[in-house]
Formats: sequence, C-alpha cells, structure tokens
Amino acid sequence: WANSLCQGANLPLPEPLK
Repeated sequence: WANSLCQGANLPLPEPLK
C-alpha cells in the first residue's frame, strides 16, 4: 500500500515502507 501512497501523494511519514 505504501507504494501507491508514496507515488500518489506526499505522506506525513518519511516513506517507512518504501
């Protein structure tokens, strides 16, 4: 799921699972 979020928008988290 992290890939989609990281790709689609800037999360408040520092991409933990990327």
